[in-house]
Amino acid sequence: MGLIINILKVILMLKKLLIIIVVLISSHGYSQGMFSVEHKNMSFHVGSGTAYDSRYTVLGINVNYFVIKNLTLGVGYTAWFGGDPKINKVSLPITYYLPVGDSIRPYLGVVYHRTFIGDGYDDYNSYSGRVGVAISNGGSFLRLGWVQEYYDNDNTDDEKKSEGYPEVSGGYSF
Repeated sequence: MGLIINILKVILMLKKLLIIIVVLISSHGYSQGMFSVEHKNMSFHVGSGTAYDSRYTVLGINVNYFVIKNLTLGVGYTAWFGGDPKINKVSLPITYYLPVGDSIRPYLGVVYHRTFIGDGYDDYNSYSGRVGVAISNGGSFLRLGWVQEYYDNDNTDDEKKSEGYPEVSGGYSF
């Protein structure tokens, strides 16, 4: 029951954030394009995962800022609900969007992650590379790609030091 309440709280928080984003988007012009300096984008992700012999519901948010044209610096937070131990992850991504089109842009990026584990497990770092394509329409976007993550974790088996997974996210730019 506690997990359901936590998920509902997160959904309500995301709904409030979405309303704020829609207001910001509707009041902002796109004459410079969503990949230009000072644009921001926000994305949300929902999924599932398995770790430490537990199954989790995974919820996260990412916020990115274009420091120069086509290059973002960002911060992300992911929480893993429903399993034991508790898992929280903070990410710092850098992403470059190749300027080959207005609405479809390939991207390359690197990400530093810090994962916090409860119940006596050691926290650890991981690093990832990412590649994919972003499809934009007005202020919204869809990102499809691949992430290869490398773990710096003594709790992980030697054969599990790297993992690849698809990246699918959507969001808004303002």
